[in-house]
Amino acid sequence: MSKETGSEPKRCFSVLENKLWKMKMPKANAGLIWGSFEDWLIFVKSHSCKLLYSIRISLLNPFSGAEVILPEIDTTYHKLVFSGDPNKETCVYMAFSYTSGDFFTCIPGAKDWLDSCLEEDDEVLLDLISFNGSFYFLTKGYNIRMVDAAYAYSSVQSIDFDHYSIDDPMIDTRFYEVKISPDTQIESDLNVQLVHYLVEFREEILLVIKFMRDLLADTYDFKIFRLDFNRMEWVELDNLRDFCIFLGRNCTRCYSTKELGVNKGNCIYFTNEFGPLSWVDWDHKLSCSEIDDWGIFRLNSGDGNGNGNGGS
Repeated sequence: MSKETGSEPKRCFSVLENKLWKMKMPKANAGLIWGSFEDWLIFVKSHSCKLLYSIRISLLNPFSGAEVILPEIDTTYHKLVFSGDPNKETCVYMAFSYTSGDFFTCIPGAKDWLDSCLEEDDEVLLDLISFNGSFYFLTKGYNIRMVDAAYAYSSVQSIDFDHYSIDDPMIDTRFYEVKISPDTQIESDLNVQLVHYLVEFREEILLVIKFMRDLLADTYDFKIFRLDFNRMEWVELDNLRDFCIFLGRNCTRCYSTKELGVNKGNCIYFTNEFGPLSWVDWDHKLSCSEIDDWGIFRLNSGDGNGNGNGGS
């Protein structure tokens, strides 16, 4: 979707139909569209009150008109994930930072976010997904940290934010070591930027790694892995069959082409994200909302290779 911040119609481009749509959303004056979750759009607006630099996150269901407003949060948090339907009182929200490894947790009615962090400096968080009632974090070592959503809810509910201190208990994560095949080649040097995405795929978790030549160049390759829960191992995939993946900085989805009514499976739709992941869409001075290049990466059956198409 386009980056309009006012109440004018929002423009939405369909890469499947090559059409531009306009949607009227009277309540959508809350700021930039940051992402989506099922029927909900996520809006972000700069907000200065308690914090020097902060944002206000709101959720809007354009079909029902329902709206949820969350407490302000530090601008260094780059992704928001829900445990379920925001209409339910048991919904848990998690925001996390690509750069610090910290994450915030909030529930409906809470006055503030509960701050948590990982103790291990080498286990920086790379991505986060909500899956089967739990939150799964991908770490720098390709391991998994998990938080049960019900446990996270009770942890936030037990906090008295009027008398909260940093000495109060924070949310703990359970660590799972995940193997990756030694034959798998994941190149990484100063001239290559890797961007990692966790994706739900047919009741499984996929890891998608995007390869960019540097901070300001095109995407040139992808690798896809499936999490084998029995062996706790990342297994490389070379074929998505009739599924396609849409990658985004703030939200990523996998769909069946039969459900979409198109015949364009076994591919990845992506955008080139110019600049480090710490750049956020609502900081207009960085101009990172203007993405000029997007593409389609098609996976070849059996050999794991593909080819990318990009267009400005």
